[in-house]
Amino acid sequence: MLPFTLTILTMPHVVDYILCAIFLDEQCGLTFEEILFFSTGVKQVPPLGFSPTPAIEFLHETEDDGQQSSFPKASTCSCCLQLPVVQSTYADFVTAVVFGITNSQGFGYA
Repeated sequence: MLPFTLTILTMPHVVDYILCAIFLDEQCGLTFEEILFFSTGVKQVPPLGFSPTPAIEFLHETEDDGQQSSFPKASTCSCCLQLPVVQSTYADFVTAVVFGITNSQGFGYA
């Protein structure tokens, strides 16, 4: 599939999951604060906002093994959450995101 098609197919999963994390909290496997911490390094929105503005990107590039990443990545300096596009169902997407974020060492850990 073309990268644009994969992004379009993944976007509803992203929107549904972030809304679930915001409004239903831990029922989604992660809280909004955990997602925010993973992607920005802070657990709440700073009083003056973020600089740069947080962004979401999709992982279309292949890894060293020739496969696309199945798990989320983040660049806390640029406040960017990078999400996989290889999952075809919402359940698979949620499983990968929850596993990836909960098994990361987190910001500030060696």
